[in-house]
Amino acid sequence: MRVNFVVVELFINLIFYREVHGFLGVSISGIRTFISSNRDSISGFRADISTIVAFISGTDVYQLSSSVKNKFPLISFR
Repeated sequence: MRVNFVVVELFINLIFYREVHGFLGVSISGIRTFISSNRDSISGFRADISTIVAFISGTDVYQLSSSVKNKFPLISFR
């Protein structure tokens, strides 16, 4: 369940929160390039999702939800 929540936070971070970290140029193709170039270490996409999240957000995985809630208080997590 934790991995699914991290993936949801990843996309929320990409859509609403990436500008705070200065990743204005991040796109889906950039993520695909990062994954494909690190496929050996990621071992077939079954991976350390926290590495990908930390690469994109520049934030610790466990701080993502609180950071998003602080910046966007109208977003509710149910």
